[in-house]
Amino acid sequence: MNKGTFDRTRALISKHISTQLRNFRPTAIKGRFVGPKVLVNSIPKAGTNLLEQALGQFPLLHRSGFRTLRGWETVSSYTLEKLRRLERGGVKLGHLPAHQELMAAIDENDIRTLLMVRDPRDMLVSYVKYVTKIDLTHPAHPYFVKLPDDHARLLAAINGVEGVVSPASETLRRFSGWLNSDAMVVRFEDIIGSKGGGSDERQFEVVNQIADFIGIEISNDNARKICGAVYSPTAITFRKPQINGWREVFKDEHIAALESKAGDLLKRFGYGDSAK
Repeated sequence: MNKGTFDRTRALISKHISTQLRNFRPTAIKGRFVGPKVLVNSIPKAGTNLLEQALGQFPLLHRSGFRTLRGWETVSSYTLEKLRRLERGGVKLGHLPAHQELMAAIDENDIRTLLMVRDPRDMLVSYVKYVTKIDLTHPAHPYFVKLPDDHARLLAAINGVEGVVSPASETLRRFSGWLNSDAMVVRFEDIIGSKGGGSDERQFEVVNQIADFIGIEISNDNARKICGAVYSPTAITFRKPQINGWREVFKDEHIAALESKAGDLLKRFGYGDSAK
């Protein structure tokens, strides 16, 4: 095991222990009787950890299981069963496209869904960094690490490589159905706060909107504490998250490639007016 893999494994274990300890807070135990059921869903690299850190500070909530739910082509019976058995106060994380069967199960079980979205250009930059230098066990790592430079890696992430990574347009399309659902859309750019190039005022507003959406009352002091937990340098996938970091990486070729393949989807997700 190399040092990078060892450090990542150690961080995962530490995170798991910390999560389990938070699950035994008195308010988390109370939430098992009166709390809401919550699914935090996102496209990979949209900043799921920001919402995870925030919800970890909410009263009445606890992390339900450690495994992130996934399902690309179809939704598995495992995922459906986990959602049907989600207990009160439980929070599940997922990278789940908008499968009709999945969305029906969420409605039937009165689960509040938070959809985390982020500028797709920043997600692509984050993905390339992650599979190339952070998660050395990722299935895409062998391919990306052999490419000559980050310019080529970013083009590969945009255009897709059969058997390695789906085109960015396909990923956005599969998740776009959530935009027409009852899910609350939480934007990375709104919740990151000033440390990530955003606004603390907007972050405070969004935290309170989340509380209203999932049905938990919080005080202003609670909201400020939650805001303080969002930007976490100790998170396993932390990469100094910033708004518009893509501008330092994208070249004209990258902008043109993404616009030609996914321009309409960028607009649908709310990121079509800042391409230049």
